[in-house]
Amino acid sequence: MRLTRRQVGLVVLVETLFFGALALWILSRLGRLTEPISIGIALAIMAGGDLVSVLVLQRYTRTPITLAPGESSHLVGTVMSGFADSRYGHIQVRGERWRAKTAVAGDLPPGTPVRVVSRQGLTLRVEPTEGSG
Repeated sequence: MRLTRRQVGLVVLVETLFFGALALWILSRLGRLTEPISIGIALAIMAGGDLVSVLVLQRYTRTPITLAPGESSHLVGTVMSGFADSRYGHIQVRGERWRAKTAVAGDLPPGTPVRVVSRQGLTLRVEPTEGSG
């Protein structure tokens, strides 16, 4: 997943403030706050911290499923668990496990293909695909 420019900007702003405060605190404790080389060190700490933070977030941020208009009818998942005693369970869609709710009463055993109808917050609304009932 790629972070949006706004997300990257927010991360860089927060990390710059944090690492700037950390660098200023360290340099003031060492009594070298006004030396020109110390300002360069503080800037290097801030830039390095920002770079590492953005790279780590870029690598480990999960990809959210977004439903564009008309796309939900093309998303098919597989039941992983649940749906036996309630209308809630877990499905796998695009390699991710999601909480799901179905309007259809009845058992949906693991492995049953389901179609994503919509998304409500972090819960996907699903129905069995044709021929899986």
